[in-house]
Amino acid sequence: MFSLRAPVDMDCSEPQFEEVAIFMPEVQNSILDISKFRSVVFLHAFHPFETVNEAYDNMQCIMKGKLHMDLHIFLENNVPKAKKGKQSVVLGVSDTALGTSITDTLGIACNTSGVVLEVIRGIRFHFPKLIKGYKDQATIDRSQLGLSHHYARIKLKVKFDRLVPETVDMSDQLNKDINTLGSRVR
Repeated sequence: MFSLRAPVDMDCSEPQFEEVAIFMPEVQNSILDISKFRSVVFLHAFHPFETVNEAYDNMQCIMKGKLHMDLHIFLENNVPKAKKGKQSVVLGVSDTALGTSITDTLGIACNTSGVVLEVIRGIRFHFPKLIKGYKDQATIDRSQLGLSHHYARIKLKVKFDRLVPETVDMSDQLNKDINTLGSRVR
């Protein structure tokens, strides 16, 4: 979880990212520069998935717009509670259905505006630089690729034990078709 907050020497009463959101190109330029991005976005908490199945279960719930128990516990433990007289925390979420689920379940206000999407894009772009222990982009790419393959196997319901017999059957059928067409030509 990343938090948007002003550096210590800045006045927190002024909305920073909301003002910049009016000018989307400026937001995009500030996200591409890591020094500008780090001045606005700080790592608050991070929890890597232990297994592919855990990541897949969370991905399934997010795709359905539901709040998985792991995410529920993570948000309860890491999102600061609103103090009296102060503005409550607003969580940036890319999916409106998931944001609605979080608001209904935990009572945390969620924002799904274009600025949130740009910030998420910046986090993805600078992820190896923001997370300690994830310096290798190849490891991150392999993790994402493995999860996407796992998802595709389950979604398409591919049965690997049927691939070889189906290929042999297709080869036999093609051989028969070629022989039939060859005999017709003669």
